[in-house]
Amino acid sequence: MSKFLIPSHRGRPGNDPIFTLSKMAADRKKQGASVINGTLGALLDDEGRLFTLPAAVQALHEVSAEQISAYAPIGGAAPFLDAIRAEVSCGRASLQERSVVVATPGGTGALRHAITALVGEGQAFLTSSYYWGPYATIASEHGRSVRTFRMFDEAGGLDTGSLEESLRSLLQAQGSAMVLLNDPCHNPTGYSMSERDWNEVRGILERCASLGPISVILDSAYAAFSEGAIERPIRALESVSDRVLVGFCWSASKTFLLYGQRVGALMLVPPERGDVADLEAAMLYASRGTWSNCNHAGQIASARLLTDAKLRPQVDAERAQATRLLDARVAAWNREARPRGLRYPRYDGGFFVTVMSSDPQGQGAALRERDIFVVPVAGALRVALCSIASAEIPRLAATMGEIVR
Repeated sequence: MSKFLIPSHRGRPGNDPIFTLSKMAADRKKQGASVINGTLGALLDDEGRLFTLPAAVQALHEVSAEQISAYAPIGGAAPFLDAIRAEVSCGRASLQERSVVVATPGGTGALRHAITALVGEGQAFLTSSYYWGPYATIASEHGRSVRTFRMFDEAGGLDTGSLEESLRSLLQAQGSAMVLLNDPCHNPTGYSMSERDWNEVRGILERCASLGPISVILDSAYAAFSEGAIERPIRALESVSDRVLVGFCWSASKTFLLYGQRVGALMLVPPERGDVADLEAAMLYASRGTWSNCNHAGQIASARLLTDAKLRPQVDAERAQATRLLDARVAAWNREARPRGLRYPRYDGGFFVTVMSSDPQGQGAALRERDIFVVPVAGALRVALCSIASAEIPRLAATMGEIVR
């Protein structure tokens, strides 16, 4: 290990395991193997090509040379911030009027700002027991950690009892708490919280708000692929926004399938209007101290895609086509997987499904021997159906049915 690195940075795993597995799959495919690559969260069509939205690409091409070349403001381009404010709040004035919005490099940047601003050094934030692995990477990189509640109860629903118990425990230990929830189309399980789930979460927040400052951050990266489902968390969080700080992470990577543009945003809504100026200053300072400013062209294009009377219907229609492709894969998976005894949460839509496993590492390795690449996580295997052709799903389910227990 290098003596030049500080101790906390020595012995790190290096490249993200998801990208490492994806490269392994690509290498096998180059060797002529019949590979099923269910690793990366990028939508491919049934011919294996990256699925793009022509209207989104058009909007990028129509950004002026001056806007492409010029720095964006540190906090973000004004048209982009206004569009995000309206989009993520579903037009609710009560959320927009005291909101702080900052542009970030993708949804990951939004998560970074939330974690570092709302969770103290050496402290933890709370999320579900199944979660996107980079949550822990971001936390570790900045001297924070992840604490989890059990995501599912015995009936397969959201374990709100565990959520409340864990939140109370964290508040008692730290005096404050941030809760990070990924909904709808949860990554990695594909679970979307029901109206009942969100009503129970709202009740938990109401009961716990007097125990200390609570922030609730909604990672809604996949919301655009679950029509109407974002309304459930927005209603619930709006109803408690006078008692807890609520935040929303938005991503152009998923909303417009513009992964490489690295455009995202964080919107924070404090209970008191008096907190707005301090939060905004903290976000601007953090941006300047990390990435300085974000992709200007991507922000301008995203703003047009969200607000332009011609482009918005066009990109929505193109995304609806992508959603139909995903929904067909979800239906095929449910049809093929259930009879083979594979155990996974209710899966209604989205990029991923997670199959429970008694030995994720061992069974993941066994699947790779059959040229099926999925991602081992704690107690399960994450399958990116977004990148698997519909015709390959029967083979995927059959092979997993033989190996995964």
